[in-house]
Amino acid sequence: MNNIETNAPSLFKQLVHLRRGAPALWYATLILVAAELIVSLVGPLIVPKHVYLSAYLGDRARMTTIRFLDDRDDYLVYDSLLGWRNRPNASRDKWQLDANGARSMHEYGLDRTTPIRALFLGSSLTNGGAAVTTDETISAYLEDSTTECLNFATMLYTLDQMYLAYSNRLWQYNANVIAVGLPYHPSDGLDNRYLPLRYPQEVYMPHFKPRLIMRDTALTLMPVPHRDIWRTVFQHNDLLDSLVASDEYYAEFTGYQRCGFSPLASLGWWTYKKARGLFGILSDERETSPLVLTLMRRLKDEAARHDAKVIYMLIPDQATAFPSRWRKRLPDQFGTLVANLRKEGFTMVDVRQVLRDSGEPPWQLFFEDGGHFRPLGNRLIADALRPLSVQSQVQSTSDLLLREKP
Repeated sequence: MNNIETNAPSLFKQLVHLRRGAPALWYATLILVAAELIVSLVGPLIVPKHVYLSAYLGDRARMTTIRFLDDRDDYLVYDSLLGWRNRPNASRDKWQLDANGARSMHEYGLDRTTPIRALFLGSSLTNGGAAVTTDETISAYLEDSTTECLNFATMLYTLDQMYLAYSNRLWQYNANVIAVGLPYHPSDGLDNRYLPLRYPQEVYMPHFKPRLIMRDTALTLMPVPHRDIWRTVFQHNDLLDSLVASDEYYAEFTGYQRCGFSPLASLGWWTYKKARGLFGILSDERETSPLVLTLMRRLKDEAARHDAKVIYMLIPDQATAFPSRWRKRLPDQFGTLVANLRKEGFTMVDVRQVLRDSGEPPWQLFFEDGGHFRPLGNRLIADALRPLSVQSQVQSTSDLLLREKP
């Protein structure tokens, strides 16, 4: 054993041999390691955060930020509560909005003109995105002689923004059915305040959003920064400093600061993120966080105050709806989540099951991004939503009559 230890070259001996046998390689390695350490460890201590942010997001994000805060964005306007909302009367190619910022098929007022008025909340998965026309959206396909639909779903909205939008403004449209599109991870983005920390590629929406933090049963709002403060994000560290403890995605930016400017660290960081993503898929449990359940209940209760019923649509991406062979071997966490939410008393549309039951191939249902639906996908979801919408309206009317009964 001792002979093996004695004969085995130690790391120190190998380094000495390298220095003597290949001094140029030795010094090059030494310089590379020193540079890696300086860039990764010393750089973040002396280079301001906002300088890193400018490099992280690029010129396009800075220009978009200025354009948005100057109220020159084509699609969105600043909102002091929600961060952003749809620009009223926006019109570009297939994207057409009405004077209230909704995708609607006709003019409407605050009062219902049909037995059912359905108000849609969600993200671009619910409003259809810019690749479909207004009459190819879920809400348009739901409309008939007894149902009118107002689609206020907004790009990249999360559940907290949906709740805040309805409880503070959209309740006034007197809808008696509230259709809410949830992503297949309902908690996605709830612990995020600055979108680029979550989506660095979203250079066209480098926006701040509100965040609701739950302590016991109380919700505390972390508001959107004022326009004047928002403008400083690429100029000073103050706003970024406030995100260190309030945005769970800040670690991604920290990783970029330490690993984004040196080859070895970049390779290590890239490898770590790939491994983390794979581990996340394999260990995905789709747990319903207490905050998600609280927001869903709050929205349901708020709607009930205005004589409305809420229908939640759990929306999968293409990989979840039509998984590859190896993904099929994983536990069905999506189905478990739908079942658990139904047990909690929520009315649910399992969009994944709707798409599978149709028998249509995935490329007929999803666009190339694997997330947004083609018109056929939107129509199938509307068909599944229709009977629940009618049932909710009947139940809402019954509840109202019971309350008014002397």
